[in-house]
Amino acid sequence: MNKTDRAELAKWRRTAIFVTVLGIALFAAPWVPKNYKYMLAIPIYAMFFYVYYKYICIKKSCRRAVSNGDKLPVNQEVKKTGHRSGKASNKRDR
Repeated sequence: MNKTDRAELAKWRRTAIFVTVLGIALFAAPWVPKNYKYMLAIPIYAMFFYVYYKYICIKKSCRRAVSNGDKLPVNQEVKKTGHRSGKASNKRDR
């Protein structure tokens, strides 16, 4: 997972939060007539499902890339050799 993948994931996460807040604000606003709320619900739900679907797809592809052995972020670099045991490894650790 490289920087562009993380940036795209963050972009879709922010978009998902924005669409959720927009939907909540629309239904909580008392000055919007009831008929308009119902008419606007269809496009807002469509946006909501599309954005979350896209976010989940990108998140799964990033996880798949990490599990296939692509480079991990700098803070999460993991050794894939397992733990060391025995006298030889103890000498290296000292």
